[in-house]
Amino acid sequence: MRLLSPEKQATVLEATCHFLRFHSEFKIDDPSPVGPCGSSVRIITGEEEGLFGWIAVNYLMDGFGPRDEDRTTYGFLDMGGASTQIAFEPSKEEREKGQNFIDVRLRLMGGEEIRHWVFVTTWLGYGTNQARERYVGQAIDDFEQRRVSSGGADIIEDPCLPKNLHLTESPVHSAPSTSHAKQPHTLVGTGSFSQCLREVAPLLNKTAPCPDVPCLFNGVHVPPIDFSASHFIGVSEYWYSSEDVFGLGGGYNYVEFERAAQAFCGNEWSEIMRMHEEAKERGRLGGHGEVLADSRVVGLGKWGDKVERSRLEMQCFKAAWIANVLHEGLGMPRLVDPGGNDTTVDGFSRRHCY
Repeated sequence: MRLLSPEKQATVLEATCHFLRFHSEFKIDDPSPVGPCGSSVRIITGEEEGLFGWIAVNYLMDGFGPRDEDRTTYGFLDMGGASTQIAFEPSKEEREKGQNFIDVRLRLMGGEEIRHWVFVTTWLGYGTNQARERYVGQAIDDFEQRRVSSGGADIIEDPCLPKNLHLTESPVHSAPSTSHAKQPHTLVGTGSFSQCLREVAPLLNKTAPCPDVPCLFNGVHVPPIDFSASHFIGVSEYWYSSEDVFGLGGGYNYVEFERAAQAFCGNEWSEIMRMHEEAKERGRLGGHGEVLADSRVVGLGKWGDKVERSRLEMQCFKAAWIANVLHEGLGMPRLVDPGGNDTTVDGFSRRHCY
């Protein structure tokens, strides 16, 4: 909704307002300069979305309790198709600086009021779908520059697609260099997760000016995060990319995630489709891709029948985007030893993240 033009936003809000007036028992405000239903129906900001998610996660995880200066609440990470948010309670030292924090006051069932200072920010345009559009646009721009000088067929090799998957995608450019650059191009998967990680990383725009230091990516200020003390809960795309195809929902382990992504991306698209058809057939026979023996569920198929083809097409890219946002963008360490010591493998710091 936040990406729509004001005219399209107004149309959706008007239709929503009309529906609620005649098909619900909600008390709806009268029209005002705020909107057709006053403030009853509006588009929430990215910051509000992050804050509501933070409250919900800590409520569900019992993160709220009696006043305790040493208690740490859960941080919240959310990623959709258009935007991504982070919300967390900074360290006591950062809170004492008193900048850009939301004062959250809640009351426990026993009547005690608790108070938290939460930092929330959002990156509009940094959800998985928007990131993919920018990636494709940049890939086509780079290809067009090479094509003009060297010629060749309109085929772009894409490490972020499974092997030999052919996709025709339309570019999204701010200012296409040629008329040919505006046309749809065919991207062919080469299935290299490691190369995809490298190709996707520049989309974070970490070189953007930072008017309020420190910044993480795209010039957005975020106070320092102590990942050794703070635990984060990731929802939406963080869960889908880990669980739906890889089956790794739960505690996040980068080594396992990377291994699963390498295997999936390097698979032939025809083989992925064969497994997908088998999963769908099991879904028609058993409901959810279950493996049955003597009428008992003894295991699950490769994927449930609810994993759509579009998810499989974009799984490699989305996995790389999430890994880059977590580790290169937010600075989450890749591996933490039980004793808290960093380890380095092949020149890269690797830590478990939870």
